[in-house]
Amino acid sequence: MTIRGLRRFGDATPASRVFACAVVGIIAAGTLFRISGALTTPLWNDEARQAVALGGDIDIADLATWPLNLRPVLYLLVGKLSIGIHDVEWMLRLTSLVPSIAALLVTFALARLLFVSRASVVFCVFCIALNPWLIDFAKEYKPYALEHFLVTLQCYLVFRWLRRGGGLCALLVIAAIAPLLGFACIFVEPVVLAVLAVAAWRDGDRRTLAVIAATAAVTLALFATQYALFQQHATRMGFRYWNENFYDSDFHVRRFAGHLHDIAGRFAAGPSWWSALSPVLAAVNAALFAIGIAVIAIRRRWQLLAIIVGPLVLPLVASVAGRWPYGMVRVNLYLIGLVVLAWSAALDFALASQRLRRAGLATAAALVALQLPLEPRQLLDKQIPAGHMRPVLRAMDMPGLLDRIFAAEADRLPAGAKLCVHVSAEARPVFTYYTRQRDGSAAVSARLHPGRMLSYNTRYTMLEMAAAIRGDAQPCWLIRSYMYDEQLAYHRVVRDNGVRTLDEIEAPGLLATRIERVRPAIAAAGDGSIALRAEDAVLHGDGLWFYGRAQIGGVQGIDRRWASEAIGNWTSVDDAPSWSFDVARASEYDVLIRQAEADGPGSDYVVAVGDQELRGTVPRTTGWRDFVTTRLGMVTLAPGLHSVWVRATAKRGAYVMNLRGLTLVPRAPDSIEGHR
Repeated sequence: MTIRGLRRFGDATPASRVFACAVVGIIAAGTLFRISGALTTPLWNDEARQAVALGGDIDIADLATWPLNLRPVLYLLVGKLSIGIHDVEWMLRLTSLVPSIAALLVTFALARLLFVSRASVVFCVFCIALNPWLIDFAKEYKPYALEHFLVTLQCYLVFRWLRRGGGLCALLVIAAIAPLLGFACIFVEPVVLAVLAVAAWRDGDRRTLAVIAATAAVTLALFATQYALFQQHATRMGFRYWNENFYDSDFHVRRFAGHLHDIAGRFAAGPSWWSALSPVLAAVNAALFAIGIAVIAIRRRWQLLAIIVGPLVLPLVASVAGRWPYGMVRVNLYLIGLVVLAWSAALDFALASQRLRRAGLATAAALVALQLPLEPRQLLDKQIPAGHMRPVLRAMDMPGLLDRIFAAEADRLPAGAKLCVHVSAEARPVFTYYTRQRDGSAAVSARLHPGRMLSYNTRYTMLEMAAAIRGDAQPCWLIRSYMYDEQLAYHRVVRDNGVRTLDEIEAPGLLATRIERVRPAIAAAGDGSIALRAEDAVLHGDGLWFYGRAQIGGVQGIDRRWASEAIGNWTSVDDAPSWSFDVARASEYDVLIRQAEADGPGSDYVVAVGDQELRGTVPRTTGWRDFVTTRLGMVTLAPGLHSVWVRATAKRGAYVMNLRGLTLVPRAPDSIEGHR
C-alpha cells in the first residue's frame, strides 16, 4: 500500500502534490501539538477528582449512579478499565488523545466528501487541526475530545452512506451507544437518525427504515435509563437538573443574542493585541457562519443543513426557555466541527465564483488567523485561558510541589519523621491522586502525615484553614491552589490568627506555605482566674472548627448565624481541644465550662487537668449560640505548666457541643459566687 501510494504521488500533478503535502503537514502538526505535554503533564483538579473516584472502591455496576461527576456511563467504564491497566497520566489521557487525533483523519475524509475545492478541504482540516480548544481537549482527561470525534465520525458515516451506501450497520451501532460515551451526542443523534430515515423513506427501503426506527428506540431507551439514574441520585444529593429554582425562566433578547455569539464567535484563544476587538471579531465569525448556512440552503443541500443546524436547535430552545445554565459555550466547544463545516461551505461556494474567489480566500485566511494564539506555547502546553468556563485550566504540578517541599525539609526533618500537610479543597483531588492512588505513590505517601482535607464549600474555607492552623502539629505545610477564594481565605486567616510564615514554595497551579502558629500566652488575670478561650485552644483531630467571627465566610462575607466565638463541628469522640497555661502559685480552682447543645439529649464529656478528671453532661439549650455556664467541680494545681483537655466520652446526636471555653477560678468564696 505504501509503494502504491508513492507511485500515485509521483504520477500526480503539482497541484495535487501540494494539496497532499499541505494536508499531511497540517495533520502532522495538529498531532504533534496534541501529543506535546499530554502524556506527562500532571493532572489538574477535575481530572484528578475523576481519576480518584474511578480508581477507588466504586464498582462497575455503580457507574450509572456515580455521585461525584455526572459523566456518561460507557465513558466511565472506559476510564475504570484504563485505570485498572496502569494508573498514570498518559494512560488516563489516551481516552482523549486517541479520539482527538483520529478526528483529524475523519475530518479530512468528511471534507473530501462535501467540498469541491481543495482549498476548502485544506481550510477545514486546518481549523480543526490547529484549533486551540480542540488541542487542549486532547490533553484533558475528560470526554470532550471523544465527543468531538463521535460527532465528526457520525457526520462522515451519514454522508458516506448517502453518497455510496454501505457502513449503515456501523453507523447505527455508534448512534445507539454514542450518548453513553459523550453527552454532546444527544444533540446529534435525533438529526442523524432523521436524515437516515428520510433518505430510506424516499428510496422506499422499508427494511432500512424499520432498522433506523428500532435504533432510535434503543437510543432513547438507553439514554432515558441513564438520565433517570442520574436524576434519582441527584435528588438524593439535594439538587436536581432542570430545576426551576436553579434556572432563570425569563426570556431576554440580549441573552439569546449572547448564546448565538457563543456558538459561532468564541473561538479565538490566547492573549493577543486584538483582544479589544473581540466583539467585532465574534460578530464576523457569526456572520460567516450565517453565510455558510445560507449557502448550504441556496444549494439545497438539505442533509448537510440539517446536520449542522439540527444539533443547535435543542440547546437554543432550552436557552430561550431559561433551561440552559451554562450559555452556549458548552455546545460551541463540543460542536466546533459543525461550525467549521459551515465556514468551509461558504468558502467552497466563493471559490467556485470568479468574483468572490479573492474575498473568499481573504476571509479564510482571516479565520485561520483567528484560531491561533499569538503565544506558540499555548499550542504545546495546557495553558489556554478559559476564565469564562472554569477557574483553573493549567495543570497542578503536585509531584513537583511535593519534591520541593521534601527538599526544603531535608535538613530539618528527623529521620523517619513525617511531614504534616493540610490541603485545600481545590488541591485535594490532585494531592489524593498523587499520594494514594497513582502507581508508585506509596513512596510519597510514606513520608507524609496528611492533616486536614478542606471541603468544597467556600463558606467553610476560612473555618477549616483556621482549624488547620490551630492543630497540634507545628509547624505544618498548607497546600492550596491559585483560586481566589482560597488565596483570600489564607491571607485573612494568617492575618487574624497570629501565624508566622516560615517558607513558601510554588509550582504550576499550586502554592505551599510552611506556617507556625504563635501560641497565645495564657496567664492568670488580676483576680487570679484563668480564662481558656475557644480561640486559644489547640484542636486535635480533623473535625473541630473555631467559629470565630473573622473566620465565618469567604468572599461571600460573614454569616453571623455561625459567629459564636466557640469550638464547634464536634462530630467525633476522637476529637478534642486542649490548652496549656502557667500557674504562679498552688491553689484550688473551680472549673467552669461554657457550652451549648441544641441537638437531642446531651453528650457526656470529661475535663482532664493532668491526672484529675471532672465529668459532665451537656445541658440542652435553645440554640447553638445560647451558651450556659456550668460548674463542674474543683481541681488542685501546683505552680508550673499545666494542660487541660476536654474529651467526649459519649456522643448523643449529630454533635457533642459548642464550646466557648473554660474558666479556672481560685477557690475563694467571693470569686466563686461571681461566676455561678
